[in-house]
Amino acid sequence: MFKYVIQNVRRRKVRTLLTILGIAVCIQMFTIISSIIDYTISDLEGEMSKYAGQMYVKAKSVSSSTGETFPPMNSSILQNDGDQVLEDFGEEIQQDLSTPVIFNMIAGPAGPNMPPQALAVGVTPGKEQAYTGEDVKVESGSLELKQGEKQVVLGSDAAAFFKVDEVGDSIQLSGETYTVSGLLESANRVVNPLVLLSVEDAKETFSLADTYSTVLLTLKKLDDIEIISKEITTDNNKLEVMTQEGIAENINSSLQGTKMFMSTILITVVGVAVIVILIVMVLAIMERTKEIGVLRAIGASKREIMSSVLLESLIMSFIGGTIGVGLGFLVLLFVFQAPYFFTNEIAFLAVGMSILIGVLSSLYPSFRAVKIHPQEALRYE
Repeated sequence: MFKYVIQNVRRRKVRTLLTILGIAVCIQMFTIISSIIDYTISDLEGEMSKYAGQMYVKAKSVSSSTGETFPPMNSSILQNDGDQVLEDFGEEIQQDLSTPVIFNMIAGPAGPNMPPQALAVGVTPGKEQAYTGEDVKVESGSLELKQGEKQVVLGSDAAAFFKVDEVGDSIQLSGETYTVSGLLESANRVVNPLVLLSVEDAKETFSLADTYSTVLLTLKKLDDIEIISKEITTDNNKLEVMTQEGIAENINSSLQGTKMFMSTILITVVGVAVIVILIVMVLAIMERTKEIGVLRAIGASKREIMSSVLLESLIMSFIGGTIGVGLGFLVLLFVFQAPYFFTNEIAFLAVGMSILIGVLSSLYPSFRAVKIHPQEALRYE
């Protein structure tokens, strides 16, 4: 029976190739979307522990309560207000992990719900780990910046954007030339797009005199977060505080719409794949009505007929699924330039989904096939 199925697949080459192509396109979409969703969620969940004990003092705005993106790049506060916060709570914060911060978008995301390709972040020299985290790994050079020397440290995505291969290369930021003093290993969506420079250089380069984007505070005691947050907002009604809970809430809120949209696309993709195989297999049964009748007449059981239909569908689904996974990886590699989105789990899930699609879409055609009466089938033209 297996040889019979293979012969049917090979005999109808055009139909088989078009079916496999249709499945491959669907599984490719499934692979890409699943990879983006999986990477985004796992990366954000893993990063949330980094913000324990941290708070971002930012400009008060209506949008912040409805899911403003993190980090708060659109915020702008007066330098005097930021310096006052650092002075007022100097005893409660970790000085080496607290700093004013300036954000400036250099290159936006390459795709939906992805981090920027390059984001300039100005911090106080010597306090680089306040933003990057203490577990950041340096590939070459140094993470430490020197004031007034026009230096930058690049994350992996930023280095790829500027086409920087080694420490000592130069890049242009708003017409200013900076020397790359350090390259970071690929880590997460916070570190990878990073173009780290001193806060004073950032103010000068991006024409942000007397302003900060935000002030990053790292507290000595986690229990003080709520108390200090209230004190900051009470003392200055132009400021508000984004804590770890607020960051998580904003991120989850911003992801809800994207996750729903992506899930709708996934369901549509699976539905299209099922319909494609269903149509093909129903037409195949109609074409082979007489052939099936002959098989039944010479002793083929209903089980064997049903198995042949299921097996033919599974073969096309498996081949199409495997090709689709490969195409999905190539798109992530060359279009999104993010091969790290792709995982073995996603690959197995996509192939498994294609097999499930093959089973579901062949159930009706297989039942239709076994109901064919041999005598009627032999008279079928």
